[in-house]
Amino acid sequence: YTYKYYFQHESLSILILRRIVSDPEIRAALEQYLGTGLEFETNMTFIEEIISSEKFDSNGTWLPSGRPVEKAFLYDVVANSNDSIDVDKFEYLVRDSFCAGIPIPFNKVGFVWNFLDFAIF
Repeated sequence: YTYKYYFQHESLSILILRRIVSDPEIRAALEQYLGTGLEFETNMTFIEEIISSEKFDSNGTWLPSGRPVEKAFLYDVVANSNDSIDVDKFEYLVRDSFCAGIPIPFNKVGFVWNFLDFAIF
């Protein structure tokens, strides 16, 4: 890792995730949802990739190994580089308004359903 990469919040999040999952009890609890063996490792790779992965290289080649290119949309859920509408922004809005003592009427579920209605229909 380079110094710049190592101290970005995405790379630190991955290091924290790996540390948590290295606990045998936590890993065992996660295995009921993420599978075991290679399936577990593939799912963990996917989780790490949605935190910080670049999806395509400069030639348009699919880079992630956690899911095939047909599932590229899943990588936009956490960090959407297309329109920045992602759960990271939802969390910032809710957390920052709470910490500032300024409540905002932000209905996450309603937003997602409205978005899905618009995007699908």
